[in-house]
Amino acid sequence: MDHIIIIPSLNPDTKLITLVDELTGGGADKIIIVNDGSDADHTPIFELLKGRGNVIVLEHAVNLGKGAALKTAFSYCAEHFRCGKGVITADCDGQHTAKDIFRIAEAMTQMPGRLIMGVRPFSKSSTPWRSYFGNTATNRFYNFIYHINLSDTQTGLRGIPLTELEWMAKIRGQRYDYELNILIQSRRRGLKIEQIPIEIVYFDNNQGSHFRTVSDSLLIIKMLVSNLIHKTGKGAPYYGKLFYFCRWLLRIVNKKYTIIGEPPSKPVILVGHHQNLKGALRILIWLNIDVRMWMLWVFCNKKDCFDQYYGYTFTLRYGWNKIFAAAAAYAASRCIPKLAAAARVIPVYRKSIKNLNKTINESVGALHKNENLLLFPDVDYTSDSDSMGEMYMGFIALDKYYHISTGTHIDFVPVKVNTAERQISFGKPSRVKDDEKYSEAKVRIGRELRSELN
Repeated sequence: MDHIIIIPSLNPDTKLITLVDELTGGGADKIIIVNDGSDADHTPIFELLKGRGNVIVLEHAVNLGKGAALKTAFSYCAEHFRCGKGVITADCDGQHTAKDIFRIAEAMTQMPGRLIMGVRPFSKSSTPWRSYFGNTATNRFYNFIYHINLSDTQTGLRGIPLTELEWMAKIRGQRYDYELNILIQSRRRGLKIEQIPIEIVYFDNNQGSHFRTVSDSLLIIKMLVSNLIHKTGKGAPYYGKLFYFCRWLLRIVNKKYTIIGEPPSKPVILVGHHQNLKGALRILIWLNIDVRMWMLWVFCNKKDCFDQYYGYTFTLRYGWNKIFAAAAAYAASRCIPKLAAAARVIPVYRKSIKNLNKTINESVGALHKNENLLLFPDVDYTSDSDSMGEMYMGFIALDKYYHISTGTHIDFVPVKVNTAERQISFGKPSRVKDDEKYSEAKVRIGRELRSELN
């Protein structure tokens, strides 16, 4: 069996020995038991397991929590096992049968590179009350917030590719909140999740569970909420907390858009249809890659933002009363620049070559850092039309400066929004040719982008 089985254990009984025997009899040749600070009365069980040739026992001097036990095992596997299909985590209290563990192993063989979850069929009649309530509440809250349909977010029976262990060992969580954070970060990393039905087994109304109903539930809720405004798992957050929070709110009130196709290899310049802010919002809310968006400089500081909303948007465009327009403009000028900063936008300046160079320099600098750009080059931002009209083509000059310093051209990739199917997809990329004049490239690329976006 080309899988490593990991079983975190706290004060286990003989059911753990029975499970190890059944796994060994079924062909398991690598089993890691993590003794998470069990008391002295349970030492004989671990001593007995240490005598098995296929069992490795790792130990914590004190109880650190299930998440900490899993991290210890993950770090050990990442260091000592370079080959293999992955690891399978299981509980020590008999809830996970050897038969179901082998089912997860089979699924990992059939679907390599995916996170496999053994999901239990919860029902009020067959599930202890605290287990039914805790799992159902967590599932619904997670699915509601993160827009993914998982039926058992707290299952401890999981198959994990060996290549994912290093980053999983570094993310937050010490107890049962850690397993939920694995799901959150896996989704953000694009790791696909597969659900496999398993048997549901409880002994003595699940009295053997070490789940602390109140404190562990609060930890799980804290993990769910904190991840809304703090992106973890890939180093420092890419955006600010305000952006993540606003994006979460907008995802709740907007129906989900599905991303079609694989994201392009970065860095690229993504081009979308503004569509009177509707297209821009849909892309920003649901896009599955990080981007630096271009935004007019007037929205990036309080004074210019107030002047824009009061002097044009609310008065001239919408015809509001000046008192209401001033109040709305004041509120917008206090919020929009902060959100722009949190979204790491690149200000786009006009009417000044000096200021325009600021936009170009920051944009090319972002490309050099392997960051993607997102542009909405529509001429008429006030148009609600689904059809992309005339475009500003000055952004093609970014390729010139990027090519001078790198010797390579950049891809311009259209981002298409299909409102009828509620889909966002990446179109065919365009790029400047080595022997092409920029004046000709601007015309051709503009035509190709409009064709894709329309």
